[in-house]
Amino acid sequence: MTTKPDLKKARIRARIRSGWSREKAESTPLIVVHRLKLNDVLKIEADGLSLCSSAYVLGVTTQTLCAFIKRYNLSWRGKRPNFKNFEKNPDSNLQKSIALGLHNMTIHKRMERLQCSYDEAVAIGNRKFTRITKELILKAIELKNSGMTLKDTAKQLNCDAQWLSKKIKEFNK
Repeated sequence: MTTKPDLKKARIRARIRSGWSREKAESTPLIVVHRLKLNDVLKIEADGLSLCSSAYVLGVTTQTLCAFIKRYNLSWRGKRPNFKNFEKNPDSNLQKSIALGLHNMTIHKRMERLQCSYDEAVAIGNRKFTRITKELILKAIELKNSGMTLKDTAKQLNCDAQWLSKKIKEFNK
């Protein structure tokens, strides 16, 4: 029996030791090595994936992709590096939200609910309502007794109608 030129005798012996038949060990070729092409790598790089994810999509190992990137002197714009404990990434959405004085979860829920980008969710801004105090409750009761609806009263006093209703009920008890 002749062996294929790309298979070494040691490989065939290792296959036989692991339980393969002699015919299968000699006839099964090595795993096909995928050749990377510059156009394919550049397309994946533009997607902003991490190196590991990009290597998976291209069907190669991460080391192969890293060697290819070094060989062609490419700058990888993919996923940013992870930061160690207590280090902060100034370009992260969390740090941008903190700098703007908005809660991060508020932004993400807006993005989810409105199907918009981060910048669009930030542009909505923060709702500012007047704090409901005892004086505000008395004024609201007075306006409500004059014939205004609770919604109109809350709008005029610049506060949330549901909270105002709840506070009026608590006040009347």
